[in-house]
Amino acid sequence: MAAPKEDRLTSFFFPEYAEVHNENGDDLGSAATAEVGEEEAPQGVLTPKSPNVLSPAEMAFSLAQGRGAGKAVDVDKHRKWITKDTTDEGQADTVHSKVKPFIIRGDVGLARISLNQHPEAARDREFLYLVCKKGDKPMLELLLDYGASVNAPFCPRHGASFHPLAVAVEHGQEEIVRCLLERGADTDVSRYAQRSPLHVAALAGNVAVAKLLLDGASTAQRGADGETPLHCAATEGYVDMARLLLDRGADPNLTDNDSRTPLHLAAMETTPLTASAPFFSGASRGSIAVADLLLIRNANVRAVDALGRTPLHYAVTKRKGQMVELLLAGGALPHARDSHGEYPLHRAARIGNDHCAQLLLQAGAEVDARDFQQATPLHKAARTGSVAVVNLLLIWGARPEAENNNGKTPLRMAEKHASEGVIMLLRDPTKVHEPSDYAAVRRSTFACACFGAP
Repeated sequence: MAAPKEDRLTSFFFPEYAEVHNENGDDLGSAATAEVGEEEAPQGVLTPKSPNVLSPAEMAFSLAQGRGAGKAVDVDKHRKWITKDTTDEGQADTVHSKVKPFIIRGDVGLARISLNQHPEAARDREFLYLVCKKGDKPMLELLLDYGASVNAPFCPRHGASFHPLAVAVEHGQEEIVRCLLERGADTDVSRYAQRSPLHVAALAGNVAVAKLLLDGASTAQRGADGETPLHCAATEGYVDMARLLLDRGADPNLTDNDSRTPLHLAAMETTPLTASAPFFSGASRGSIAVADLLLIRNANVRAVDALGRTPLHYAVTKRKGQMVELLLAGGALPHARDSHGEYPLHRAARIGNDHCAQLLLQAGAEVDARDFQQATPLHKAARTGSVAVVNLLLIWGARPEAENNNGKTPLRMAEKHASEGVIMLLRDPTKVHEPSDYAAVRRSTFACACFGAP
């Protein structure tokens, strides 16, 4: 008799469960299973090629498959089929493979029976990883009851310990986090080689999980780069997370290994003012809002990192006009110099950001400030060919005849780098001081760049 379609498919993927017939067509597998006891094998159970191949866990899995999706397995009725140990040494699968089907299916009843036979399987770290990732709380409690370690590290990933609590936090499994903490999960960063669970929650913007962790975790925990959870929240622009951490005592002026504060990172990021969080909808985002919050909570707006740069340097580099305005209003110095001798105005000129340059000049930035190469902002703008910034600097009184350490003027820089609009401005600055003239030059330069000179 031909095997049902379901059995044929299973036989293809699991040949060890294939039906075996003799020359007369008798089902040898069924005959073999009859030796187990007087009761006939349950309908739908796949029989092995050898009666000694089918382990108790495999028999249970076979029972479950035979019932089909959505149909309950009568565990008590078929208990002897599940618990009967017919495993022959050398032919049995690993304990891992005996229990894994039930872990994946989330079948606590069958998993419990199998763990009664193989309690050591509860300590298999992959099982703990799977249930923490899926959010299967009943299965997690079962594994823990049978001896799984709540603080057992999983396989290292690039030298980093990977623990159940970190997995649950990463996947936003709030109930799993709660269960692990109740069972004694450690929130101390020393257990984790890279980032603590609180760091992971901060990066994901999961405030609910962070609240659970903060009952035992410190806001001053450090990651591999010296970053605190507040650094992580600032990096991602999570306002509510930053507020929670600050409310729980986070210091807004702690620095990472690069001497950067959370305000530095907020200024560096380009998170929109309002955007939905990727994993947890409802988590409001916005680097400007985070920066504003940090300033209200007494973050040092003039803090200098390892490169001598303030948050204002990074806000200008990222072309963030609103951030520049916020920092200047909060007391940022427009004439702060970094380790290369550059002022924020140099950076604005170098990237052609006339809006930020205007804000800096209005705040008192020196138009002819010199870096360590004696270059002025006009040198930077001329080199990069920014007509808008060159025009702005000339309006504010920049000296086109200023020379750098190599004796080069902004005009020489422009001629070397072939910027037609800038060359015209520097040769006769009086022609384009009016906005209408400047706009004409800008349109002409744009047309030449796109379509070529007439």
